Amino acid sequence: MKKANHLIQKKAEVINPLTTIVMPSFNAEELLPRAIVSALTQETDYPYEVIIVDDGSHRPIKSSLEESLLDDPKISLVRQSNKGISSAMNLGTKLSRGNYIVLLDSDDEILPQAIQDITDEFVGNSNLGYVYTDGFWIGLLQGWNWENFCPEKLDKNSYVNPWVKRDFDYQLLLYEMYLGHARAYTKDVFESVGGFDDRYSCKAEDWDFALKVSEKKDIKRIPKKLHKYHLQSSGITSTSKSEEVFMVQQKILLDVMYRRGLNLSDLPDNVVKKYKLK
Repeated sequence: MKKANHLIQKKAEVINPLTTIVMPSFNAEELLPRAIVSALTQETDYPYEVIIVDDGSHRPIKSSLEESLLDDPKISLVRQSNKGISSAMNLGTKLSRGNYIVLLDSDDEILPQAIQDITDEFVGNSNLGYVYTDGFWIGLLQGWNWENFCPEKLDKNSYVNPWVKRDFDYQLLLYEMYLGHARAYTKDVFESVGGFDDRYSCKAEDWDFALKVSEKKDIKRIPKKLHKYHLQSSGITSTSKSEEVFMVQQKILLDVMYRRGLNLSDLPDNVVKKYKLK
C-alpha cells in the first residue's frame, strides 16, 4: 500500500542543518512563492533547511509552482491528505533535521535576518523553549483586536503597521495568544509536550501549544521586526466558527487548570470572565 506521506528528495541537501523552517500550506498557490522566496533569502551563517508540507491542497504544490522555485537544495516538499494545520506542523517538525523549528505561514514572510537572530537566541540557552518576534502588519486593520496587545500606537488607515509585541507574560498568555507569527521552538520541547493537538486544528492549536511549552521551558520575545503578517483570508486553512473556537478555548483553559492543579480562583478575573468559566 502506498504511504499517505511521501518526502520528495532533492538532488542535494543541506548538511547538518541547525534550524528548520516549516511551512504548512493548504490551497495557497498564489501566495506561497512570496513565502518561499523569503525563506530562501536568509542572511545567516547557520545551515538551515526548509520543509513545505502540502496539506492536501486541491492542486498539489509540486504541480502548481514553478519547478525552479522548488529546486533549491534547502527545500524538501511533503504532501499528505488534508488533515489540518496541526497535523501539517507536526509532520514538518518530525521530518526536520534541525534542533530549532521556525514556523512560517504560507501567506506570510520572514525578513532576511530572521533565521540568524532566532537561532542566536537558542544557541547556548538550554532553558529556552520558544521565541517570538516583532514584525509588521500588512493590510488594513479594520475589525482586528490584536492591536490591544501592541504597546505601539497603530494607524488603522495605514496599509503597513509596525507590530511591536509585549514581552512574555504568562498571565497575558492565559488571556490571549499574542505570541503568534515568526515564532520558533526547539524540537526537544515539541516532543516533550506532544506537538500540536489535532483536536484544536485551525482553532487554537498554537495557543494550546504555547501554554504547554510555558510549563516546561522559558519563552522569550526577540524585540526585532523579523516578519510580515499579511492580513488576508486565503492561505493555510478555512476559518472556523467563532462558537467552536470559543468552546475549544474553554477546553484549553480547563486543561491548564488540570495540569497545574489550579482552582478557578487561581486564574485572573479577566480570564474567567472572558471565557465564561464556571
